Amino acid sequence: MLEDFVVLDLETTGLDPSNDKIIEIGAVKIIGNEIVESYSTFINPEMNIPDYIVNLTGITNDDVSGAPVFSESSDNLIEFIGDRAIVGQFINFDLDFLSESGLIFDNVVLDTRDLALILMPTLNAFSLSNLVKVLKIKNISPHKALSDAQATAEVFISLRKMIKK
Repeated sequence: MLEDFVVLDLETTGLDPSNDKIIEIGAVKIIGNEIVESYSTFINPEMNIPDYIVNLTGITNDDVSGAPVFSESSDNLIEFIGDRAIVGQFINFDLDFLSESGLIFDNVVLDTRDLALILMPTLNAFSLSNLVKVLKIKNISPHKALSDAQATAEVFISLRKMIKK
């Protein structure tokens, strides 16, 4: 069984990878069942953040104005992820944005939503907000990339424990 993972979460200016941009990256490393390191950065999308995204994430144009553009920070993300399995909640969303930004990974990919569907098929909803509620996990700042990555990591650890049982 794999023991080395990176949980990834992105905040973006919208839902369309071909038109919207990444504004925040959050990632945490898990070894075994322990979070051992984190990575977080704002990204300058070189466009205005729509009001509904500001309201959802709390990330403003001022927050990202002095941040690096994606191409200036992608090497840091590549190094942080390495060859570890990539985990995320509805991870294809994040991977599609990275791909559109020129970053394609061939790592093993695991989706906490899919794992939860298999392990807890009777749940009404499989959103991160519902999974943290059901599993009694705290997400201190929902819709902030690092907080969501940490909450997703805790969900993943809980799901791994269910698999081992």
